[in-house]
Amino acid sequence: MEVGINGFLAIWILLVALSRVFVGGHYITDIVAGLAIGLAWLLICIAALELLRRR
Repeated sequence: MEVGINGFLAIWILLVALSRVFVGGHYITDIVAGLAIGLAWLLICIAALELLRRR
């Protein structure tokens, strides 16, 4: 079940990001940078939660 939800959310995020390019709101480099920063923040939060869980 989680794989389906995670897959759906990943596709949704990519579609929203790409729609910003098609409507002329952002350049593709802006989208890639935003996704990279978002992914980095997600990984930092997951690492922090794992550290807190182990204590």
